[in-house]
Amino acid sequence: MQLAYVCIPRDSDAVCANVAQWTIDNLNTAIDVARDIVKRIRAGEFPLMIGIHFHHTERLKQKGCPLDWVVTEPGYNRPPIAIALARNAPHSAAGKLFIDFILSRDGQKAIQNVALRYPVRSDVELSGELLKLKGIRFWDSHWDTVFRNIDSYQKSFRQTFGLS
Repeated sequence: MQLAYVCIPRDSDAVCANVAQWTIDNLNTAIDVARDIVKRIRAGEFPLMIGIHFHHTERLKQKGCPLDWVVTEPGYNRPPIAIALARNAPHSAAGKLFIDFILSRDGQKAIQNVALRYPVRSDVELSGELLKLKGIRFWDSHWDTVFRNIDSYQKSFRQTFGLS
């Protein structure tokens, strides 16, 4: 997997952009580092974090971490999460019922309340802490176009940051 990221160390002369070829071990290490950062936020070592997803912040608040989050605009909708059923699923009827539930109004409410995820149905009102998201402007993200043109975006990124 190829990811681009910006390194922002304390020494501003060392700021740089990198393109990484990630392996499963690299991703597991990144997850471990992210968990460590969250622990350090909870311990009060970092006064500010930019780019944390609100549902992570809400989970930390529920565990007693003295922090809060604010909405920045425009927001962006993350790429859609797919739900699928294997062609030869051993219990396909149960799988279809589960998919129907997830896509239903009640299922979207459950996902919002349990996973703190923005509902995808327009007939599901935001509730709880997610009310902070009500009325914010979102960047018009056309993910099908993004994924179809990812190579040209990566090339443009490399050229912009002098990485080609």
